Amino acid sequence: MIFMRIYRRKHKLKTTWSVDYRAPDGTHVRRAIGTRKEAEIVLADIRLKMLKGDKVPGLEIAASWAEARDRYFEHAEQVNKPYTFKADKGRLKLLDSYFHSQRIVRLPDITPGVIARFQAEYMKTHSRKTWNNLLTLLKTIINRAIDWGLISHNPIARLKPLKIDRTFHYFTGEEIKLILAAAEYPLSLATTVLLNTGIRRGELWQLHWRDIDLKARKLHIKPSKSFSPKSRDIRSIPLRPPIVSYLAQYRRAPGVRLCNDFRNIHSIRRQFVELLKSLEIEGTLHDLRHTFASHLAMAGVPIPVIKELLGHSDIQTTMIYAHLSPETHQEAVEKLNF
Repeated sequence: MIFMRIYRRKHKLKTTWSVDYRAPDGTHVRRAIGTRKEAEIVLADIRLKMLKGDKVPGLEIAASWAEARDRYFEHAEQVNKPYTFKADKGRLKLLDSYFHSQRIVRLPDITPGVIARFQAEYMKTHSRKTWNNLLTLLKTIINRAIDWGLISHNPIARLKPLKIDRTFHYFTGEEIKLILAAAEYPLSLATTVLLNTGIRRGELWQLHWRDIDLKARKLHIKPSKSFSPKSRDIRSIPLRPPIVSYLAQYRRAPGVRLCNDFRNIHSIRRQFVELLKSLEIEGTLHDLRHTFASHLAMAGVPIPVIKELLGHSDIQTTMIYAHLSPETHQEAVEKLNF
């Protein structure tokens, strides 16, 4: 008599149905599949293969996307930054939704063809960068599944990320004047800090007044229990005297967030975009970071210095601003005396 069954298994993220059977080689196999219907389909396929005498692997026939996904996120919750983990959970929902619509249950069923169709559908409403993030997560989960013995190889290992357009937008001096004149508190505070420090949006959201030393005229970006900077490094950004005077007007208790008057970082972004629309200026909140770096480059500040201020881990990332200071290159060559 062939032993096989399906059973329900509760997990942090969701409830999944699993298959439980003994393979012809005596291996006892238990694998999470997904929904009850999907588990029934997998088990029926295994039963048919056994009855026909076909080869029934004790592993890959039942190695499911659901199990790999759940095990990966148990691991990721412990080692990833909270913001990264939250973002990956959102990407997970997109993967789950598509795989469910295509009846993709097993890991070996996630083929290049399946992902190519998913990419075509996804790119209708999303950017290349967000697709690359999604693909990276999927490949990482499958690679982990290999380590756990759930699958022998990664069927999408050769898929390449999409090329990203490295062009960027920054605000002109005239646009900066219009933006600062029109912005009202608390948006004016957030805008001024981003424009004069070039910090990331996530870094702004985690910034507390204790991180700003007005006497030393420095703003510090550093890890905390709930936040780790993208570069994972501590960095300090000098503040110009006018900015120090401006910040002193709004200073609050050390433990208060600088952006405490906003609900979340998205509300800052929305208000900023609305402000730009009212001024008929193109751009986004992130463009304030590009503006900081671009105007430094145009002022002749060396690229390595800009790299450190922005907190880039790789100078190649900062090199997108290099073309803005061609006169600096000319001056450098003219220093030769032979």
